[in-house]
Amino acid sequence: MIFSHYDKLIDILEKYICLTDQMDKSLVIDFEKRTRHPWLDEIFYLTDDQLIKFDGLRDYTYISALDWKDLIEFRNTLRLELLSRSISPEIEELSGSKKKRHELSQIIHFIQNKVDNDSIILDIGGGKGHLSFSLNTHLNCECCVLDRDDKLLAYGRERALKEKKKINFFKHEIGVDTQGKYSQFDLMIGLHSCGDFAKYSLDFAIEAEVPQILHFGCCYSKMKNKLFHLNEKAAGHIELNQRSLSAATLSFNAVDPMFFEFRNQIIDFKFTFYHYLAKKFGDFEFIPMSNSRRSLYKLGIDQFFEITFDKYLPQLKCPSPKEVIGFFESKANKELLNYLKRYYALQRYIGEFIEIYILMDRAMYLQDQDYKVSIQRIFNPELSPRSIGVFASLK
Repeated sequence: MIFSHYDKLIDILEKYICLTDQMDKSLVIDFEKRTRHPWLDEIFYLTDDQLIKFDGLRDYTYISALDWKDLIEFRNTLRLELLSRSISPEIEELSGSKKKRHELSQIIHFIQNKVDNDSIILDIGGGKGHLSFSLNTHLNCECCVLDRDDKLLAYGRERALKEKKKINFFKHEIGVDTQGKYSQFDLMIGLHSCGDFAKYSLDFAIEAEVPQILHFGCCYSKMKNKLFHLNEKAAGHIELNQRSLSAATLSFNAVDPMFFEFRNQIIDFKFTFYHYLAKKFGDFEFIPMSNSRRSLYKLGIDQFFEITFDKYLPQLKCPSPKEVIGFFESKANKELLNYLKRYYALQRYIGEFIEIYILMDRAMYLQDQDYKVSIQRIFNPELSPRSIGVFASLK
């Protein structure tokens, strides 16, 4: 049982959390104060091909230290096997992206023996009800969507009316009294329990005495109120800052070498930009930038600077292409980027433990409320990085 490893997990995180909690802004302002660790020394001189294998392909053998080998052995102990199931063709043909279709099909298969035609499923934070429409279609059970976004709810109501589906949509804000407002639910599903919403959704189910809960973690870095210590045993053990929480949100599986190169290109461009601001202005206002605009990272570094200055710092003059390229190629900048790629490689290994810790904390919180709980890998992590679900049923 995974819960038997909780104390060892605490020890691991207390020892290695330093490989996840370094703030990006502090690093580029004062590189000399960077986090140092023997594991970083071992991988510092890896070639590009070796780094792809260590980080991108998850070949952990490039570090020979005994404590590293112990860490990997413990990771293998914690790893949850993907539940094996055959999916019927009509479920596989659900609409949406490949990732979304996979998630919907796996949820349907997971809960189909836990509900019947008379069941009412609560889709909490369900937006326009994509999950609920699939559940209603394939399991023929009534669904209720709770969300705070009026536009998404309106879209869902209109579609449900048009398709004559047994799906109700209600606006609901966190913290509003719900007693007696909704029907008794047989199962609550939280597919996108982002940030602090995770604790709220669990408390909602506990207060309403929902007999079954299926909960997935998501966007841990959005937790603002330190709501990663829910059960009494966890309180005060591990301090997770925003950077450590972000590490838990990463993908921990092997990636295609082309995607790995793209990921490193993001590091090259973004941190050269931050490094330039630090050298030019000292203590600058940090600018979080999205990684989603792939086309932006396929440009030259000088074009990236021009677009980024224009968007985020229009009041400042963008440096010339010659100055940008010279700074990008400078020894100090290359040393920073080389370090970052190794640090983030280790962060992806440690981040896996942080996610397990957060989900284990939530599971133990439900145990304290008289639920029988299991933690299972429900999605294929190659398709859905947040693949682990907490399933709870009232004893």
